[in-house]
Amino acid sequence: MHAQSVPEEHRDIDVLHHIGQRIAAADPLHAVLKLVVEVVSSLNHEFHQ
Repeated sequence: MHAQSVPEEHRDIDVLHHIGQRIAAADPLHAVLKLVVEVVSSLNHEFHQ
């Protein structure tokens, strides 16, 4: 995922879509949860700057 090339208003939808694809592809749960943690951490970092 290239967050810099995606307009900010589409990032949330793209992230949710990516997570859905990972779940649908039967990726291991820990891999999907790692992605969720990375997204939440990134959002948390952005809001606390």
